[in-house]
Amino acid sequence: MTKHLGPNPSKRFTVGLVAMGATLALTLAGITQSKNIFVESNMPQDIWTITQQLSRLHTIGVEQFGQVLPAKLTLRDHHPENAYQRYFSEESVQLAGAIRVTSIELRIPSANHTGPSLANLALDGNCITKAALESHYTPLTLIDVPRGSSVYEQFVYEHKMPGATLRFGFPEQTPDCLKGLTVEWS
Repeated sequence: MTKHLGPNPSKRFTVGLVAMGATLALTLAGITQSKNIFVESNMPQDIWTITQQLSRLHTIGVEQFGQVLPAKLTLRDHHPENAYQRYFSEESVQLAGAIRVTSIELRIPSANHTGPSLANLALDGNCITKAALESHYTPLTLIDVPRGSSVYEQFVYEHKMPGATLRFGFPEQTPDCLKGLTVEWS
């Protein structure tokens, strides 16, 4: 006579295989997911994502700015006549969509001073048209136009958001290609 010692051994084996398979699938999914996140974090972001993230910063500093835009900002020579602002700059950062930030200037208040912070980004690469800009930011208000003093003058459009003002510059020479972005935090 055979004693029955518990559940059917073949059922235990099947349940064990299902559990191992589920664990393996979840583990592989986690590896795949974390790999994708890692890859995505190293990929250049597009100009629209960068602009949105910069406009939402509440505390402005070199570290916070660097978390949004991977730039190695360096303190420029501090001018004693301007004890109110510190100026940081960077030469070039590649973004997605064949857009390059050719120069960055970050201005933040010096210690013991308050005031607005400002970031100027010069852009180059694929043309970002005014129509493309308007598909992301409306309303746009024209706040400055070229006056004939320099070939570098721009048509400047402004978009106000809670906590930040965005300004977009289109040069007189190529009036339908975005070449400048300014974020001013209030």
